[in-house]
Amino acid sequence: MNTELQNWARKAVAKCNYIAEEYHLDYYAFQKPCNLNYKILVLALNPYNKNNKHTKKVDVKTPSSMTEEKFLNGNSSWNGYKTSWKIIKQLMKMKLIDDLQLDFNYMNYVYFPSRKFNDIKKLKEINILEESRDLTLEFLRILNPEKIILLGTSSGSDHFDIEGNTLLAKGNKRLIVKGKIDEVDVYAIPHPSWLNDDELAAIDLNLREIFSNQKQSYFDFK
Repeated sequence: MNTELQNWARKAVAKCNYIAEEYHLDYYAFQKPCNLNYKILVLALNPYNKNNKHTKKVDVKTPSSMTEEKFLNGNSSWNGYKTSWKIIKQLMKMKLIDDLQLDFNYMNYVYFPSRKFNDIKKLKEINILEESRDLTLEFLRILNPEKIILLGTSSGSDHFDIEGNTLLAKGNKRLIVKGKIDEVDVYAIPHPSWLNDDELAAIDLNLREIFSNQKQSYFDFK
């Protein structure tokens, strides 16, 4: 294993295990196994879990079973569900993603699940957003991705302080926003679950054109 990656995973697990045990929370950074050979990164906000409601420290701590190896292997449900997940099925409607044949990294900005993203902010004793962001930025420097596709053109890009240019919009709905994270090009799109097929097709074609240095097609959305 890459030594730098291993050291980062050890650091991440130590930090996250402390939070997980203090608040009785599960966590994982990667939705699928991490692979440094994959240079396209899909970056989501955080895992969804309708049952995570712990906002205060627990009286009785339960030791976390997370290890560095399990952490880098990602969501334990990946092998059983992967392409049946709604978000993956939506992403795979894009030729850009489908052509990769799942050869991309897919991780979360915040590693702890919640029902709504803002629920994470209810943990008052620790800035979980800052802790996760710092770890994610450190990982990006190890991965050195060619491009990042960020899922979220409002809350997603806002938390990374991306002052991007809107490259495609449908009325007030921003469909592609280009910015940078640590000098890496990032293309933010709305969460795929909230996109219809026409919007996905337009995003897909425009991104493929942008990545190939071609002129973007114009879409007159009705």
